Amino acid sequence: MTTRVSPIGVDVERIESELRPLQMDMIALALQGKQLHWNLQGRQFMSLHMQLDGIVDDARGWVDELAERLVTLGVWPTASPRTWRAKARWTKCQRGPCLTWTRWG
Repeated sequence: MTTRVSPIGVDVERIESELRPLQMDMIALALQGKQLHWNLQGRQFMSLHMQLDGIVDDARGWVDELAERLVTLGVWPTASPRTWRAKARWTKCQRGPCLTWTRWG
């Protein structure tokens, strides 16, 4: 089997095997961050609500950055729900209200 090498001399399959799971995880992080963002309740609502906005924005930016790096290598990224659900390393998210206070708070 021949290793595919990019014009700049990198092992495309190795780099893809590192970047694609990160892309899928960042898609999951963005979606799950929004799920939590919409369902927060409690005393610390506003501070956590705003922090989750920042995390989601960052994750979406990282998804785009990773996709563009894959394209540069000649690999076509995907963001289909079926693909990220199958390939993300964590996909479970709490449904319903998420309380923002702790037992000791």
